[in-house]
Amino acid sequence: MEETRRINPTSATLRELYILSGNKCAYPQCTHEIIDETGKLVAELCHIEAAMPGGERFNPEMTNKERAQSSNLLFLCHKHHKVTDDVDEFSVAKMKDIKHQHENLFRNIMDDMLRTVEDITQKQVLIKSKSFKRMNKVLNWNLDNSDLKGTVTACNNNFEILKQLNKNTRLVFSVFIERSEFGHQRSVLLSLVQQSLNLSDYKMHDYIDILIQYDLISDPYIYENYRGYVSDIKDPDGWDMWGEIKKYCESIGVSLQEIIVDLDFEKLD
Repeated sequence: MEETRRINPTSATLRELYILSGNKCAYPQCTHEIIDETGKLVAELCHIEAAMPGGERFNPEMTNKERAQSSNLLFLCHKHHKVTDDVDEFSVAKMKDIKHQHENLFRNIMDDMLRTVEDITQKQVLIKSKSFKRMNKVLNWNLDNSDLKGTVTACNNNFEILKQLNKNTRLVFSVFIERSEFGHQRSVLLSLVQQSLNLSDYKMHDYIDILIQYDLISDPYIYENYRGYVSDIKDPDGWDMWGEIKKYCESIGVSLQEIIVDLDFEKLD
């Protein structure tokens, strides 16, 4: 059993909760704002099942990650946060019903936004690799055609993930790879990426959340060899695929962005 600790919700989770709140407290008939006209948060993000032992409706069977997910959170004004601390009247089931009834009023807005994102990504064309022959030669893999075929198939499956991201997110991911180094893992100092792209803290966190969601990078952590937070580039199928592609691009003088941002993996052939 993992040690219980409070995890902050991701930016994507907070954004979803805010959209589904309609900028109103979730308590029935309450019209208190979540964010006021000056952009200040004037409500509270509340757990249905508490984040820590001793809190209201704490569930020891939940994981830390589950407690920080959208399904366990809702926005309430200060008054109704206190009111719902009465666990005899406000059980888990009742709190979930309050959340469900309130969010259903605004779910069409969220669905429309998601459809818009889907339309953008569905129009993107992925040019898959066919052979890896040039990459095999440049990097001295010395694989026969049978082994190459299996590698191409596995890699193309991983390339499909990038098709689900928009162009800006793929650009950020390509910089993650470009700036990465291989030590205990293929890792990158996050401040280096942020400075390279001149990203605000908010935008940087947003991109990190997306890349974590698609299992392309690890959660940020402190590593003794770096001064600051780092993330690992995830190794699909147990090998340094992105590192090998980086090495290939450096060897032949092709930009990683030409391949990753443009989804043109035929350049590896």
